[in-house]
Amino acid sequence: MNVIAVTGGTKLDGVVQIPGAKNGVLPLIAAATLATTGVTRLTNIPYLSDVIDLVNLLKSLNMQVALNNDEILISTERIGKTKTVSEHAGKIRGSLFLIGPLLARKKHVYIPYPGGCKIGERPIDYHIEGLEKMGATFISTSPYIKGYVNGRLKGATVNARQSVGTTLNLIMAAVLAEGKTVIHNAAKDPEIEDVIQFLTNMGAQIHYAEENIIEIEGVTELTAVEHRVPPDRMVAGTYLIAAAATRGSILVKGANEHHLKALLDIFKEIGVPLKNEANGIRVLAHDQPLTSVNLVTGAYPEFPTDLQPLITTLCLTTDGISKIEEKTFLKRFTHVPELQKMGADITIDGSTIYIQGGKPLYGTKVRAYDMRAGAALTLAGLIAKNKTKISNAGFIDRGYPHFVQTLRELNADIGYYYTQTPPVINASRIIGELIQRSESTKYRYFER
Repeated sequence: MNVIAVTGGTKLDGVVQIPGAKNGVLPLIAAATLATTGVTRLTNIPYLSDVIDLVNLLKSLNMQVALNNDEILISTERIGKTKTVSEHAGKIRGSLFLIGPLLARKKHVYIPYPGGCKIGERPIDYHIEGLEKMGATFISTSPYIKGYVNGRLKGATVNARQSVGTTLNLIMAAVLAEGKTVIHNAAKDPEIEDVIQFLTNMGAQIHYAEENIIEIEGVTELTAVEHRVPPDRMVAGTYLIAAAATRGSILVKGANEHHLKALLDIFKEIGVPLKNEANGIRVLAHDQPLTSVNLVTGAYPEFPTDLQPLITTLCLTTDGISKIEEKTFLKRFTHVPELQKMGADITIDGSTIYIQGGKPLYGTKVRAYDMRAGAALTLAGLIAKNKTKISNAGFIDRGYPHFVQTLRELNADIGYYYTQTPPVINASRIIGELIQRSESTKYRYFER
């Protein structure tokens, strides 16, 4: 088990460059498998274990993939298999994004139930329901999901129920389907907008009929393109909150004020000083007294559930009692008992928590049960007295590239201790790459 050790009492100060988005890169990699010709080049790839797992998953399907530093090259003119390997697919939620593309390209998929953080109920029923309306048939052979379609998927009217994953899967299935697909109640997160732009550049025909209705006219082929993964708004939000919680000053480069509007509105309400700059957002919270707040999580553009554990930690530093109602994942409070071990005064009432601010925290041993909870506990350690040790810190690696190193560069007294071999994403171990298209229109693939 991996452990983060942090000694509190220092104010974070400096500049941080936000990496590519975890919630953006995984569906982009899956969408790249829809290209029937060419080599996809994705840049600004974040250094994450989930990325490695998804790349290995594609390789297990005999796809040609090369990861080198912060870019990925993907050629899927030919897909050799449709049965994924449990070793990789069972680790990450992102494996779910392959269901739609594999049905669209190969008419068949055989995939384990996806893994990921345990943050509450995240059923895949909506995905299955929508794809069945497009002509797919699914058989549950636990722990696998088997799906197939006779011929091409058929355009249909489907309901995404504001689920991000469902919206993405249905979009990716529909772009190569026969006829027109209309997706009602589509989620509208920035990561979805980015995937739509990526697929449109590949030749897909996608447009918004209304705010939450997406119309897709299926095509027969898509061409690979180059695309840059956008900055991670959740990572940006985490560092903005960290600056506020420690009463520090950080310039968060790549932070998009429009994508983070819900968080920035809360900052203004509780009194966090902000400055919009040309390349990001700066927090200037030196010794600033902050007030309590009431907030409710919800679908974008409302306050994101992924930042709820982090804002909980910030509320511990404010005056008064804050109230947070969790409406996305009703039981996403695994961080609360761990914060209570540190002296936090937090009460859980169903899907709502009440946070008494202004009480000191004390370092102790705590445990992360998901990546955002782990980040929240790390922030709590930054403001606690003495040393805090966060076990199960490997969860944090799934969503935060170089998290400890970045915090150390921002003046944190923090270290990472491995009790198991860490995931390796290193150019020195990956020298394979897809060679430029030859005259025969085929690609050669090399890997050491």
